[in-house]
Amino acid sequence: MKRLSSGFLKVYRPFALALSVSLLAISPVNAEVLSSSKLAKEEQAFNKHAISLISKPQQGFLTCVECHGILGRSKQSALSQKQIPKLAGQDMGYLYDQLINFKLGRRYTIEMSGILASYSDQELQTIAHYYAGQPLLTPPNLDVTQDALKHTQLEDDTWAKLGESLYLKGDEMRGIQACQTCHGVYGEGRIIGLDKAPKLTGQHARYVRMTLENFAKGKRTTDGLFDQPMQTISRKLNDKDRRNLAAYIQRLSLPKQ
Repeated sequence: MKRLSSGFLKVYRPFALALSVSLLAISPVNAEVLSSSKLAKEEQAFNKHAISLISKPQQGFLTCVECHGILGRSKQSALSQKQIPKLAGQDMGYLYDQLINFKLGRRYTIEMSGILASYSDQELQTIAHYYAGQPLLTPPNLDVTQDALKHTQLEDDTWAKLGESLYLKGDEMRGIQACQTCHGVYGEGRIIGLDKAPKLTGQHARYVRMTLENFAKGKRTTDGLFDQPMQTISRKLNDKDRRNLAAYIQRLSLPKQ
């Protein structure tokens, strides 16, 4: 076999190297790396834009971040009878629906009144997408002393045990459907088209009590699309039922993957 001259190699070696580099660059492995890098940059850009929206100052209003936090994990406060809900990990479609409900006045609280008026539909979708994408973390040790409903850990344990039965089994004698029928065993929620049962996993007990009471009193009516199931069920619950369910729901966590 004839050997190539050193001159030939000197001339054509750069072309061979360039060709090999080119082939390497478009190999499936490197294409995947490039694609992942592009996606990471796009995600960073999206998060940056979303954070600018939830941090946008508006005269006379608090920002989203000031109440819900930059990651959607609002904290408990012992100073108020009200409670800001956790938004992290909630279904995007459900969050978007609620933002629209607040903006159009279908759902009302003093804190949210008028705060979304300047946001476009696209911006509300971005906010919903961002908060839905944040990891849902449930604290391993709940400090029940932070609840405005003053009670001990032992009392909370007892309430949660009673709430577990009502959540998982309901109460046939009183016509109360089990919460897990719609919201799932772990509180993971159920989204089927327009039928959106939100995620409840680890939600603040005080917020759960407040929401159930608002449904019972007709202050919240955003379940009207499907014959008002939450209003109907909530009216059958008494104060102890709400207290027990809330204690149980606050302890719920998603199964480990």
